[in-house]
Amino acid sequence: MRRRMEDGSPVPDDEWHANLRRLLDEWCPGPRPGFHSGLSVRQDDGVVRTVGPAAVAALGEGLGPR
Repeated sequence: MRRRMEDGSPVPDDEWHANLRRLLDEWCPGPRPGFHSGLSVRQDDGVVRTVGPAAVAALGEGLGPR
């Protein structure tokens, strides 16, 4: 929104772009998680097994009433 919060007056383009540049200079995004399909389950032997979405749904059906 290119309006001042105080009085609703428009913000000039040069001021808006300068503010946007300052915001991006301060922005420091953190690490993002790596997504993958399925459910990873760590076994006692140190092996990680990945179960696909269909198997996860089938496992959920066996949990009983909710």
